[in-house]
Amino acid sequence: MLRHGRPRRDSIGGRENARESSSSQHGSRAREKAMGARSRPSLPPRPLAIKDGSSLAELTPAPPSSPPLPSSAPSPCRAPCRPRGPNSPSPAGPGSAKKEEDAELVEAAADGWHEAADSWYEATEEEEEPVDAEDYLHDLAMAKINVAIEERRVDLTRVTKEHEATGPGRRRLATSSARRTSSSLCKQPATSSSCPRPSGAPGRLLHRRSAAAKSACVMVMPQEAERERVQAARMERRRAAVEERRKRVAAEPPSWYFEVDRNGDGQKRQTTVAKNILRYLPVLPRIQRLFMTEDTAQQMRWAVEGNRYTDKMIHPSDGTAWKNFVKKFPLKAGDPRSVAVAISTDGFNPYGPKYPGKNMNVYLEPLVDDLVRGWEGRGIRTYDASKKEYFDMYVWYHTSLHDLPARALFCGWCTHGKWPCPQCRQAVTFFWLNKGGKYSCFDEARQFLERRHAYRSDVKSFKKGRVVRGPKPIPKTGTEIKAELDALQPSPDGNGFLGYGETHQWTHKPCLWKLPYFEFLELPHNIDVMHTEKNISEAIWSTIVDTEKTKDNIKARIDQERWCDRPELNMQPPNGAKKTWTKPHAPFCLTKAQKREVFQWMKDSLFFPDGFAANWMRGLNIETLRVQGLKSHDYHIWLERIMSVMIRGYVPEKTWRVLARLSFFFRQICARELDTKVIEKLDEEAPVLLCDLEKIFPPGFFNPMQHMILHLAEECLKGGPNWGRWQFGPERETQKLRQMTGNKCKIEASIAEAVLNVEVANFTTKHYDPNIPTKHNPVLRYNAANNEEVPKLSIFVGLGGKSSGSKPYRTDLHERTLIHSYVLNTMVEVKPYIEKFKAIHWKNTHREPTPEESKQIFDKGGGFGFSSWFCNLARTDKEMKSELRKIARGFDHSLEAFNSYDVNGYRFQTHQYTTSRPNAKTINSGVVCQGDDGLHYYGRVEGIYELNYGFQKGLNPVVFKCHWFDPRRVRRDPEIGLVEVERNSVYKGEDVYILATQAFQVFYLPYACRNPTKRLHGWDVVMTVPSRNRPPPPNKDDYRRVDPSARSVEFYQEEGLPGHFTIGLPTIDDMVVDDEQEDAGMDGDNAEDEAEDVCAPEDLSLLEAFKAGIDLDADGPPPGFIDDYWFAEPDDDEETRGPITDGDTGY
Repeated sequence: MLRHGRPRRDSIGGRENARESSSSQHGSRAREKAMGARSRPSLPPRPLAIKDGSSLAELTPAPPSSPPLPSSAPSPCRAPCRPRGPNSPSPAGPGSAKKEEDAELVEAAADGWHEAADSWYEATEEEEEPVDAEDYLHDLAMAKINVAIEERRVDLTRVTKEHEATGPGRRRLATSSARRTSSSLCKQPATSSSCPRPSGAPGRLLHRRSAAAKSACVMVMPQEAERERVQAARMERRRAAVEERRKRVAAEPPSWYFEVDRNGDGQKRQTTVAKNILRYLPVLPRIQRLFMTEDTAQQMRWAVEGNRYTDKMIHPSDGTAWKNFVKKFPLKAGDPRSVAVAISTDGFNPYGPKYPGKNMNVYLEPLVDDLVRGWEGRGIRTYDASKKEYFDMYVWYHTSLHDLPARALFCGWCTHGKWPCPQCRQAVTFFWLNKGGKYSCFDEARQFLERRHAYRSDVKSFKKGRVVRGPKPIPKTGTEIKAELDALQPSPDGNGFLGYGETHQWTHKPCLWKLPYFEFLELPHNIDVMHTEKNISEAIWSTIVDTEKTKDNIKARIDQERWCDRPELNMQPPNGAKKTWTKPHAPFCLTKAQKREVFQWMKDSLFFPDGFAANWMRGLNIETLRVQGLKSHDYHIWLERIMSVMIRGYVPEKTWRVLARLSFFFRQICARELDTKVIEKLDEEAPVLLCDLEKIFPPGFFNPMQHMILHLAEECLKGGPNWGRWQFGPERETQKLRQMTGNKCKIEASIAEAVLNVEVANFTTKHYDPNIPTKHNPVLRYNAANNEEVPKLSIFVGLGGKSSGSKPYRTDLHERTLIHSYVLNTMVEVKPYIEKFKAIHWKNTHREPTPEESKQIFDKGGGFGFSSWFCNLARTDKEMKSELRKIARGFDHSLEAFNSYDVNGYRFQTHQYTTSRPNAKTINSGVVCQGDDGLHYYGRVEGIYELNYGFQKGLNPVVFKCHWFDPRRVRRDPEIGLVEVERNSVYKGEDVYILATQAFQVFYLPYACRNPTKRLHGWDVVMTVPSRNRPPPPNKDDYRRVDPSARSVEFYQEEGLPGHFTIGLPTIDDMVVDDEQEDAGMDGDNAEDEAEDVCAPEDLSLLEAFKAGIDLDADGPPPGFIDDYWFAEPDDDEETRGPITDGDTGY
């Protein structure tokens, strides 16, 4: 008997290889067929003799060693063939296309019979017992016919008329030549005698036919009805046999290698090619290479030896998770050269909707083994190039970065269903929206409030009549989670664990629990802020603009009417005046007229500085009122910067203020440096903010992503700034790797090779000359002066470079005096000389001069002022530096004027140049500078001048002439991070010049609302811009322990402004508010409400069913809702049918 499923020895060599090489010569085989020759992969070809009156169609040519049959051998078939006469019907006609298709099936069946014959011949050589050749070939050939039938989808009864009886002796023979010779053949009635079985050795098919067999090749029964009945019965029996074989094969254990049907007999044979290949680049040697260069090895110790500040977080090591782990394991994790690693994932589908599922444990096994080896024992022996010594390096897993679905694979907790939050788990239960068909976290944030908060007893704004009295959920510790995982019992059917979906949502035991310290990690997995922002922004945008993805559709209104007490938003049934259902206009949605006004505002006023955001104009469509192609970063910019400016004046003031607080919340947690006190306050305010959103939007708006707002600030305290814990960086890197893919057929292999090339380049280019551009010293985006050539004076620190052509500009005496006086007042090196000059000309010894008196002395002291005195001093003072002497002498009246200049990681352009460019897409003229009084002055750049002090060209100081807005016409709201300036206000002072190195960039957004009653016209919102400068290399001060109280250190937020941890905004003491501050408290009444008529048939039927009370009491999802999600898409045939566990550890 045949042993199904075991590999054939000929599947990787011998005749199979010859068959593969022959199959590649498809074109030559086609030419041979056309010439009347039959090519066989493993047997020598034998030509077909086609004669007039008797066609020969030999199907099984014999090998050279086969002896000829005796002439007395019985003929397997006695149905002679006759040629087509002159009056015979031509093959061309209405039915020729059908015959052509059937003939192709005949050819496919014949090919399958030939392959089956060779397969039988090869199989019987290995069998110990004889095999019945006739039955074997019959079954395999019919299986091949079934495949051809299914592929071409031909009617069963029509196919059986031409394909039945392909076995030797009693079944009709069909070849590719049958179609070609059909015109010369006629149908003859079959004789009553059956074809006997050929003689020969038992179980051995004789490959040479008798001479009588050459006289016939086609046999057809005359009784068509009987023939169809008999053949249909046979086909049904054979289909049942094939189905039984498939079931038997499916019940066998899956194979880890590809199985192919090379012989066409329906039996797959195992190959040596694995179905899935894991390409793992060991992580420990890559970490060791980081210590092989001196500067990198020094930076690897910064987490322990670098500067630290008690109340600021600038690095992941400032988070409590890192600190507490170091306290738990001081010898290993506390070592300055120990390395904390994080895992990041980014999914893409090159081969369709497949995902690893619970098999992620298999892919992580090599990495987990390396992490265990890097922690246990004495660690990994590594060479430190900075200290020229060997040491024991410890590597420990710190955290992971994923989107929410990928996090489910890593932590083992399903992020769908009624307990989707991987932190709260069973503590927060989502409820089912019957019409929306999903789970919602609406009204689940109130339990995170303080016990006596007023929202807990509110029975109207949230769920009807619901009062929340329970305590705040406390997340489980790692030890408690480990005990819960150990207590799980596998399901009897092998599919998951007992109680899945009822008491828990554990899908599998993650292999990361093999790490001996995993239960002591406070933040083993992160909530990705990038995807959270993207989903929340998309939901708000779709709902406000009322796109196809709106969360305020008909189903959401029906669910809202059931759960909430908001009668003004309930669907209105038809009455006497209205003939259809109407959907009342929601106050948080824009009307059509308002949307047209907003999109026109986007086209006319929405311009960003260079490199700040993408160009929205490319996807803006004013006709359809849609913006296409928004990415994650676009939603990041829209939520934090544009949303509050876009909707103000269109929605009620309370609604706008809640959304503005949400915008400022994300701006604060996404800052580069965090203030611990600010983040703790945000953690307390997060539940209140989410409750305020629940009072505005319907229950269908709230999904697991909105619930994550409760945990973002808490994770900032544990993990540090979000710049090291979100997916922007990893996804950009994987995108670059995907772009390096050369072979689209082998994507994983191409990516692995690209990673190796990048690793080699990163390591080797460290030893290149610094003048050669590499990844470590790339060509900067913006021009900058060479630090080695810049004079060593304070006004040259951070000197940039011109980015446009220059033209001569001549100053008058007054303007030259203002510029030179400002330069001298700014320089640190000139401060001692100014104090000396004041001491000479200030006669009152009882008090210090006031600022006004100091300015008077500086301008007119001694009759000519400080500038003249300092110039005369430079001529006689031999100890003064040569660079300072050049500054003291002053600059020439002839200056170089530029339209564009790069400095501090920004590109500044004059306002005239920005507004005069045709098709301008960016605006780079906004500037802000901090004055001596501590206030931030906002303005626009009007001129860029290079002062000729006699230094080398390109190394002279550069000043900006600015148009400053009146600081008294500035409105600030620190609660929502809002700064507004009056566009037409002008600063009256003469000090309109600043050094280029003092400038920070901003841009101004006008409000979209043009309604004069809202009192917003003429006011612009200030938006600060983050610097795009590459961070400077670390110096010795960065590794020296400094007490924060010993010196004042400037911290920089994302916007790039120094001094504050509230996104670069002034504190309350710095605010200057005029009498028109009351304009901020607007009534906020919405525009004229619009009621939308419901016309869609599916919506009308849904509303009628709701009115009749159908399915109104269905509180839960359909049975198996969660299980269908997790097990609906198997990775492949070998998808695990139960939890993957390790036999030694149980994980």
